[in-house]
Amino acid sequence: IKSPMLAKRIDSLKPELQQEIWDSDEYGLEEKLNGARMSIVKTNEGLFMYSRHNSVTDLLPIEYSGKILYPETFDLDQIKENFILDCEITSDYDNVSTSIGKYGVTTETMLQAVTAILNCDDKKARLIQKQENLYFTFNVFDCTFYEGQWITQEPLNKRKALANELWNKLVKAGFKAKFVKWTNQNKKAFYKDIIMSGGEGAVAKHCN
Repeated sequence: IKSPMLAKRIDSLKPELQQEIWDSDEYGLEEKLNGARMSIVKTNEGLFMYSRHNSVTDLLPIEYSGKILYPETFDLDQIKENFILDCEITSDYDNVSTSIGKYGVTTETMLQAVTAILNCDDKKARLIQKQENLYFTFNVFDCTFYEGQWITQEPLNKRKALANELWNKLVKAGFKAKFVKWTNQNKKAFYKDIIMSGGEGAVAKHCN
């Protein structure tokens, strides 16, 4: 699994490209989240979670599967397809940083708190989530693998449509997930709405 590409500020691009991003439906805007990047991997053997970064020890993707506490109502047997979804893990719990302080973990932001929990050993990570009723939210934004085939060369619009379909199935099965907001229409209004609601901003991506 390759590491994610780093984004650039739009004002660092040439003016003509900036205008094309705003005006052309060949580009879409995706809400920017401040979460922990993760891949959801569904196989015949189960559901697994991997970082987009590799371990410095064995150079393999870092696995977080044992650290995640799923809702008791989640029924993986309802999901028949095998796939890999790109997502960011966040917490909807406003006081997540305060709550984990009692476990000897000091953080100031939601991202720091989520990352700190994921860096605990499996048992402690699940214990914190259980005792604090703190289920992570998986914010899905892309599908990179589906039913035995890598699909990263497919157009982004097509991958997002598939990711949305799989996200719906996960939610119906009781998985705690959201689909990241995305549009290639009325992008300035979309961006303004994100900022006005306290969001971080948006990421521009080519649709094809």
